Amino acid sequence: MTPPDAIEEVIDGRGMEPPEPFVRVMDALSVCPDGRAVMLLLAREPYPLYRALALNGFAHQVRHAADGTVEILSWRDPDHAGTAVV
Repeated sequence: MTPPDAIEEVIDGRGMEPPEPFVRVMDALSVCPDGRAVMLLLAREPYPLYRALALNGFAHQVRHAADGTVEILSWRDPDHAGTAVV
């Protein structure tokens, strides 16, 4: 699946304590317009987030930046429209 070209919001979670980045990205995705994405920046892989995204109808793509930042781009998966966010 191809991610949207437009990013609605960037959340820099590198200085946040869990579960704040998880909560912030799920909240942002709940109001993110179709065809747009939310970018989350973290210092490590958020494995529990990936499962929550899939279970709630969102797709994601991960990129590892040269400085060690994990960039997670998330968006509504049109194949799973109508799925509620927890």
